[in-house]
Amino acid sequence: MRAFDAIHHPDFTDFSPSGRAQDRAGFRQGILDLYAAFPDFDGQIDDLVLEPERGRAAIRWSAAGTHRGAFLGVAPGGRRIRFAGIEIIEIRDGQVIARWGEWDGLDILAQLDPARSGLEHGIFAREHPARDALGTLLFLHGLGSWGRCFDPVVGHPGLARFRKLLPDLPGCGLSPHQAEPLSFVDMADALAAWLRARGEERAIVVGHSLGGVLGTLLAERSPDLVLGLVDVEGNIAEEDCSLSAEVAAQPLEGFLAGGFAGLLDGIYRAGLEDEILRDYYTSLRLCDPSAYFAYSVELVALSAGGELASRLAALDLPVAYLAGSPRGAGRRSREMLEKAGIACKVIEPAGHVPFAEQPDLFVQVLSSIAAQWCDAR
Repeated sequence: MRAFDAIHHPDFTDFSPSGRAQDRAGFRQGILDLYAAFPDFDGQIDDLVLEPERGRAAIRWSAAGTHRGAFLGVAPGGRRIRFAGIEIIEIRDGQVIARWGEWDGLDILAQLDPARSGLEHGIFAREHPARDALGTLLFLHGLGSWGRCFDPVVGHPGLARFRKLLPDLPGCGLSPHQAEPLSFVDMADALAAWLRARGEERAIVVGHSLGGVLGTLLAERSPDLVLGLVDVEGNIAEEDCSLSAEVAAQPLEGFLAGGFAGLLDGIYRAGLEDEILRDYYTSLRLCDPSAYFAYSVELVALSAGGELASRLAALDLPVAYLAGSPRGAGRRSREMLEKAGIACKVIEPAGHVPFAEQPDLFVQVLSSIAAQWCDAR
């Protein structure tokens, strides 16, 4: 750093300190931190404009480095990161006396950690940022699953224009287990409180299976947070309850004593030949058995009530239903949706998890719907 000390004036001031001290020592430490995070940091000057009469210079620069140390609060990930920025410097007596600098911190963060994650207000969530985002997609997973079930589509180029939020529902995935499992109403309210605490604006909810039911409740109770609802294979009729019906038919004590272990074993064996069930087994091992039971019982009761299609239709916001075919939503559910005036968009060939079975087609349909709704805001 001898060269740094030689060219920076003792009275140097950094007018873009990014939280550091504005003096020469603070700027020096910032450069040391940069090289600690990117030991192979290599920059170049792309444009140089000199203004000798004012003792100033404008520099457009670019650089690249491998992320080997913590930077901007993000642990090292080994990714090759590209930088670009503009610096204006003032020179006095042959030394830099002042500096103004700009670079795109959001772009750097997006490169460092494409999916920022953490526990917030009792909910573990991942966020995929997007530059100049057209809107936000809030993905809600199904029974016993977690946000990572949407991995086949969240990084798809077709959704690059959208920011993505992927919470693990309470008692599922990496979210904490509750002393008592939440009701669906309480869960919808917990999601709303989490979104408000984050300062989120209206999002397009993409709810799969149970997530579709929760999306309906969220839109009913907190319509100011929901721009539209894309219900993906969400429960409509009792015929949509497969695993949940088997679980709800058991006494709670029996399910906790051995039923959940038996469910895990069955999913594991089926997953030996079915990649989707293999992924489901991973999330199911993280799920709170008491929550799985409570959610199954409420899901069956709501589905048997026969009102979910009409409640979807009654929402005062755009709604779309995406169904896998021929192994997805049953005939009775489609009839109820048609009667309620909700058109089914079919993704085929697919079953209950069309975003994993047909990711390209699913993204094509979802991005078209989402772009239309965002443009109509």
